[in-house]
Amino acid sequence: SLWMPGGTVHAAVVQTGPGMDRQVFNNQLEYLEDPSGTLTIQQILLQDQAVPSWRANGDAIPNFGFTRSAYWFHFRLENTAANTLTRFLEIGYALLDSVELFVAQPGVPLASSRAGNAVPFVARPIPHRHLVFTLDLQPGAVADVYLRVNSGNGMQVPMTLWEERAFWSDDQYAIAWQFLYYGLMIVMVFYNLFLAWGVRDRIYLYYVLLVANVCIFQMILHGSAFQFLWPDFADWNAMAMAVFIPVSNACSSLFAEKMLRVREHFPVHFVVLRAQVWLAPV
Repeated sequence: SLWMPGGTVHAAVVQTGPGMDRQVFNNQLEYLEDPSGTLTIQQILLQDQAVPSWRANGDAIPNFGFTRSAYWFHFRLENTAANTLTRFLEIGYALLDSVELFVAQPGVPLASSRAGNAVPFVARPIPHRHLVFTLDLQPGAVADVYLRVNSGNGMQVPMTLWEERAFWSDDQYAIAWQFLYYGLMIVMVFYNLFLAWGVRDRIYLYYVLLVANVCIFQMILHGSAFQFLWPDFADWNAMAMAVFIPVSNACSSLFAEKMLRVREHFPVHFVVLRAQVWLAPV
């Protein structure tokens, strides 16, 4: 197994133990940029000369915008208990294409797992809409945790360390509010479909298309679409956001055009709106 002593890295130690249900540790993270995306965990652990210097993250959530680079993150995690502890590491941004987790502990083989927006849902360590990893921590030991992240949907990596029961308890409230929102949106879709059928006015159909697309967009953004709508289609999930954003824009333009009678009152604006509809897929 590969494991390097704690003195080879600079990250502060995050302590976890009984009673620590939820921990955010942005200021104890360090990161490095891998522009070529070719660095391996072996090079990281062995401190290969090709590995750039680690940088302290600070208090903010790691956010590097849109980038083609891969990013590595590292923190040290100490189990202060006298027994083995299991912790969940939650990455709260579901649109990251690929997140690989590596855990190095003394006397234990290197553990690894992978999840992401472009990775089959069934491969996730925890079947959850967010990217959630299991950390099994040896008693009294310090683990070095590494994450390799790459994404075409923006590089932001909000991390939270959870006690397992606290995670599922908190998640029940979050998913209840989300599905209340989805339910209201679905009610609006069917209500306006009924109106569209009854009054034969296309404005209701445009509104139905707009609401449906916004609802699916929100499900994609929060990871629920991958979990519940198309868990077996990772390739489609990776590109779904790029499809539904322009379709939503086109539907909003059609609805605004009809609602405001743009063609009758603002002919020039009508041409602009129609151009936006036709150019939306571009």
